Amino acid sequence: MFISFLKDHMIGTALVNSYPELVSHITSRQICVKHLELLFESSRANLSFQKDLETYIRHQLE
Repeated sequence: MFISFLKDHMIGTALVNSYPELVSHITSRQICVKHLELLFESSRANLSFQKDLETYIRHQLE
């Protein structure tokens, strides 16, 4: 959900309905994620980098 928001600024309806508090926290911008959003935006043509960035983020959230 977090990566989807960073990459596409979208969170699926099912996730919004299932985890409203988490969605609210992510979308409220209380967490400073602008730099991660910019990394995804600037690497749209570099899918390998995006995949590595996703892996890195998942690892950091474990």
